[in-house]
Amino acid sequence: MENVPLVHAVGLSILSTIATAQETVLTERSAIDRVGNWYFTNQSAAQINRLTDDLNARPIHIDVVSTNPMRFDVSLVEDNGVHAATWNWRFDMSEAGLNAFAEDTNSRVLDIETYVVGGQRRFAAIFKSNTGADAVDWRWGFDMSRDGLIAVYDRHNMRVVDIERYREGGRTRYAAVMVDNTGARESAWNWFRDQTLAGVVNNMRTTGMRVLEIERHGTGENTRYTTVLVPFSPGQLAWHYYGITGDEVKHMALRHGSRVIDLERAPNGRFDVQLLDNGISRSGDCDGRLAHFGDALEVLMKREAIPGAQIAVVKDNRLVYSCAYGLADIDGLERVSTHSLFRIMSVSKLLTRSALMHLQGSGELNLDDPMLVALGPRAPVGPPADARMTHATVNHLIDMDGGFCPRIAMIRRCFRPRLLRTWA
Repeated sequence: MENVPLVHAVGLSILSTIATAQETVLTERSAIDRVGNWYFTNQSAAQINRLTDDLNARPIHIDVVSTNPMRFDVSLVEDNGVHAATWNWRFDMSEAGLNAFAEDTNSRVLDIETYVVGGQRRFAAIFKSNTGADAVDWRWGFDMSRDGLIAVYDRHNMRVVDIERYREGGRTRYAAVMVDNTGARESAWNWFRDQTLAGVVNNMRTTGMRVLEIERHGTGENTRYTTVLVPFSPGQLAWHYYGITGDEVKHMALRHGSRVIDLERAPNGRFDVQLLDNGISRSGDCDGRLAHFGDALEVLMKREAIPGAQIAVVKDNRLVYSCAYGLADIDGLERVSTHSLFRIMSVSKLLTRSALMHLQGSGELNLDDPMLVALGPRAPVGPPADARMTHATVNHLIDMDGGFCPRIAMIRRCFRPRLLRTWA
């Protein structure tokens, strides 16, 4: 992974719409079953092969970074569970070579990249076995205009699951992978071309869909995107960040408990990234009748990018539920356990209030007493700098209310004209 400075991310969109239809072909970019996942930038082919062997992983998305030397950005998932597959990847293929390889291995293309070397158009592609339950009618094409692409998928009742936009001979052309969109395979979908970032976000909001594939072209104010959108599956969460560094990609993926399903490199070395929910690690006693507490906490953590948390329920002086979630240390990948220590922070307010209620119950304190009276000999000597402090009661402080305006009639005194001018 590149070592690049960390700055604030821009252009964030978070969506979690539930749709009736869903992506039914690309498990790699749709399943939310927890799986080991990685992404690496600026890798050679030999490095990618070594990574897949060492990590027992397979690539799900690849981008060509340079052709001399040949370098790639790649996203991997562990080759296990629902993500286990017979797979392969190749680069420096001609059209005929790609077709022959797919036919010889009875495979279909998951992800395709097109580039030019020595004036010849070449392809890099990720393949997956197209047999058994995974089998689906599919096709791919390149050198297609917008209308030409539409004509192909309309004629064959297909939908686009991967798309590449490029320029050739002064014309915008597309390479695309399409799959059958009939019967059990049918899914709602859409694609948009030449969109601004604001347009991409607006398309997601208006359609209630998430990004399956995104292509970036242009620079600066002329940056535009081509996207393929699909509906959310029940329970899915997705996050989309634009113009962030490589370190930020890793950081946000871990904070959301997500994995990279699409990564586009910008000319300035930053990235546009699409993240999909990848579950959260749990430890402790996390099942039983109180598990819904943990489920609700997990959703909150993901939405708010909270990397780690712990929940415990005590009843009749007995611990009846205790579960830890996520990471205690993002950089060290240390998981939260039920013995992890957290800062007490605002929990101290509960302890303080309980102590004050106890004092009131024993007659040692009244919550309606003015704060300065309740302090007794510990109160500051002399009149307060602001006379309004005399109106603040113990109860005001507990409720985090200054008590400066206990009555409507005092509003004029509390909100002075000079403060209004400052706010304006």
